[in-house]
Amino acid sequence: MWIDCAAFGLDDEALDKLLRKHDLFCDAGTLFSQGGTMHTRVNLAGPEKMLNAAMQRFKDAYDEAKNA
Repeated sequence: MWIDCAAFGLDDEALDKLLRKHDLFCDAGTLFSQGGTMHTRVNLAGPEKMLNAAMQRFKDAYDEAKNA
């Protein structure tokens, strides 16, 4: 799944650093094309419990970016 992360207000490098800080290891959209700037690719192949926890960490990362 692709997620548009423009609302984070960060460049691609800062976004990657923030997501990793929250234990989210996603593929940057720029790995696939220049049009992937400010997008991240998320693998949804996992147990629901794990995906729910990851989405909560994603929300926490977003909140951190917006409150910085």
